[in-house]
Amino acid sequence: MTLALAGGVSVSELARRFGVSRKTVYKWKRRYEQSGEAGLVDRSRRPHHCPHRTPELVEQAVLRLRAEHPRWGGRKLHHRLKRLGLDAPAPSTITRILREHGLIDPIDTAQRHRWQRFEHDRPNDLWQRVWWVERLVRRSLGEDGSGPTRMKSRREPGGLRSRTR
Repeated sequence: MTLALAGGVSVSELARRFGVSRKTVYKWKRRYEQSGEAGLVDRSRRPHHCPHRTPELVEQAVLRLRAEHPRWGGRKLHHRLKRLGLDAPAPSTITRILREHGLIDPIDTAQRHRWQRFEHDRPNDLWQRVWWVERLVRRSLGEDGSGPTRMKSRREPGGLRSRTR
């Protein structure tokens, strides 16, 4: 900043030297003039306020209800708040509130079994698992698996519609 304040080097040259824009150099210069060295310290980028933040009263209601029922999670608390006639936030918002206040143990959450997606190795592999497909395949190969046999029609005894309903 001493180079910029001394006036010996242009702002464009300083921006090139430090790999920043001219706008950033002007911002640093203004901060240095207002606050000295302390003005050059990195500042938080967190917003000063959040207009869509959950109201404090709702947050306190969630925390109060959780204190009464320590095992309840976001979904159950959401439904209970609705039944009490309060304007309940989404279950995910309630879970976020509980996390922010340290009421959800991250270790306990990590130890829970995650939902596992049921996937197959090949496309349409699931259809091969359906009982009636396996039954048709067994019938076409013969009961002992010795080889193909004639498929019975729906109306023949032993055919698909041979049972009485």
